[in-house]
Amino acid sequence: MVAAKNRKTVDLRLGMGVGTIHNLNERKIEESDGEAFQNSGSAFEKIKSYRRLSLITPWKEINNGWRPSLALIDALMQRWSLEQAEAVYGWLQGKTQKEISSELRIRQPAVSQRLGLAGHFALNEAFASFEMEISKYKAEKQ
Repeated sequence: MVAAKNRKTVDLRLGMGVGTIHNLNERKIEESDGEAFQNSGSAFEKIKSYRRLSLITPWKEINNGWRPSLALIDALMQRWSLEQAEAVYGWLQGKTQKEISSELRIRQPAVSQRLGLAGHFALNEAFASFEMEISKYKAEKQ
């Protein structure tokens, strides 16, 4: 964390991979193997200095089609405050606003405000669209 103008900021770089998993070791994730892990490593290596988010799936069409959406999500994430990022992190884990408020020791309306300012509604739409597209693509390819 770096303090700038009395404001804490965070830096996140995320390479996401989609694919099969051949060996999953939840205790030592670095010992796991499969297409998903290989794709996430490749995605991380492709992150440029001005980008913080990358995705590689087994399907070139999806990778190319999602590039603009990922760029927008990336730009959105780069504007989050630490407080907004904490709220989104809880939301991504499937926690309710009440659970997040309890963990962060703030009131539920503050969580709602942080999530709203972070644009979680847009993330929710993007994730739902991505899941639907992956499911459709897998069904067509089988």
